[in-house]
Amino acid sequence: MNGKVALITGASSGIGAGIAERFAELGCRLALTGRDADRLLAVGKSCQDRGLSDSDVLLVVADMTIDADIDRIFNETVDRFGRLDILINNAGRPAKSRFCELDMEFFDAVMRLNLRSVIYLSKLAIPYLKESKGCVVNMSSVASKTTCDYNPTYTISKAALDQFTKSFAVEMGPFGVRVNSLNPGVILTPLYSLLGKSDEQVIEWSKSMHPIGRHGTVDEVVKATEYLVSDAARCVTGVLMSIDGGRFLM
Repeated sequence: MNGKVALITGASSGIGAGIAERFAELGCRLALTGRDADRLLAVGKSCQDRGLSDSDVLLVVADMTIDADIDRIFNETVDRFGRLDILINNAGRPAKSRFCELDMEFFDAVMRLNLRSVIYLSKLAIPYLKESKGCVVNMSSVASKTTCDYNPTYTISKAALDQFTKSFAVEMGPFGVRVNSLNPGVILTPLYSLLGKSDEQVIEWSKSMHPIGRHGTVDEVVKATEYLVSDAARCVTGVLMSIDGGRFLM
């Protein structure tokens, strides 16, 4: 990882921030993007506290639903570092809405962030990933493999993301580029507050929804990400790796 360049979306909090901080410890130069400038700045400082110089950390405040912002994120990354080894497509949003209540503009907004932005950014990265024989990790969800009566738009977006992971892995494999997906169960992050759930509610709900009796942690997802981008996983591509405490089995 030392000296490689990673672009991480949704890096201002939660899983994205955890991945950024771990990669910083490993000496990976970072391009980090998120919508919240203050939180993104805090993550950038945390990465520098872990050993990176100011020039090793690029912060880009941007909205992944806007094509011009995605262009800017990518262009600033390659302008700064001149290469790209690792792409972590982590930005996403929940989508609490049943079909009978569904507003199609809301549906389009969810699909634009959870799926279209990933495909567009990955497409931009192809020439650089081919050159570095790099890798892509898409942050999906166990929801892609299950159903959810209050969240069908989210499950559809993540199921489509998984299909993109598999198709992209097949296309990029001959060039030495690996593409994988992580499919977490419940991970205690600020994301659940957007669904109106407190930490205590999430913890209690997780006890009954996961065979191991608990939710997952950001650190567990970070460790899996580290594995997938490492040489230890050089024969791993097109995989949908569950980190869900058995949630998929329920």
